[in-house]
Amino acid sequence: MAPRKTRVTIETERIWVLEKPSGKKVWCPTCRRRVSALTPEEVAALLSVAAHPSCPIKTEKLHFVGTSNGEMVVCADSLVSQNAIQ
Repeated sequence: MAPRKTRVTIETERIWVLEKPSGKKVWCPTCRRRVSALTPEEVAALLSVAAHPSCPIKTEKLHFVGTSNGEMVVCADSLVSQNAIQ
């Protein structure tokens, strides 16, 4: 008699909240609404711990927004929409 094999699959889901209490909100012209904004450094830090290796981030799909003080920020919705954060 052949040995029996059992496969167990466990699915988990994480929810990442990309908004800080003191977080910036900016108008994203691509999304056409106010969105949470992340600095490029915050995006890099987040992706270093939360990025899914099978879903690399496509920077050309990120929405970069210039602020009135000359800072460049990233639309958080454009990051989440790529399903890169797991």
